[in-house]
Amino acid sequence: MKLKDCTKAELIFVIKRKKQIASGTKSWGLPMPSLPGKRGGRYLMRNKILLLVFLFALFLALFLRPLPVPAAELPPGPAVHLIPPPAERAEPKPETPVESPAEVHVIESCTVTWYTEDTCGKAPDHPAYGITASGLPVEEDVTCAVDPEVIPLFSTVYVEYADGSAGTFRATDTGVKGNWVDLYTPDYDYAVQCGLQRLTVYWTAPEEGTP
Repeated sequence: MKLKDCTKAELIFVIKRKKQIASGTKSWGLPMPSLPGKRGGRYLMRNKILLLVFLFALFLALFLRPLPVPAAELPPGPAVHLIPPPAERAEPKPETPVESPAEVHVIESCTVTWYTEDTCGKAPDHPAYGITASGLPVEEDVTCAVDPEVIPLFSTVYVEYADGSAGTFRATDTGVKGNWVDLYTPDYDYAVQCGLQRLTVYWTAPEEGTP
């Protein structure tokens, strides 16, 4: 289009357009940097170079960054086994000695009699009246006289009577010989009535330390 063919309004627009281009304004109306001539061109060139440098650095940072190095795997070590602490061992209790049953001795057809204090040959006013050979006083249903060579003193004596009953005595007196047991009773008539009998007698030796 030639300027002579333009209307006045179009002529004014063309003039303003040239002024805008000369002053650095783009066609869409945004202001350009107000740097005149060559200085403005250098500014634009520098911005383009900085932009290219920035983009190049970004490219290097994104695509040329070093890959992570995998950690070196350590060789497997020896297996560790946890050993539990040793269980506490209870100290063995001392064994209690088992007492063997006392040996029972038997005297078949043993002579059995009865005596009193009055039949011992001692007067009632005698200091040893009613005292046995062991030094213990006579006691009904307990004291019996034996021969220490047959039945040791302080032995336990069991007498089996003719009716099947039995009596238990302690050998604390002497005065008889052989297989003979003399039982103490305070009743003289009872001693005479029982007289002399042949009975089975059992006895066990006294425990150690028994007086």
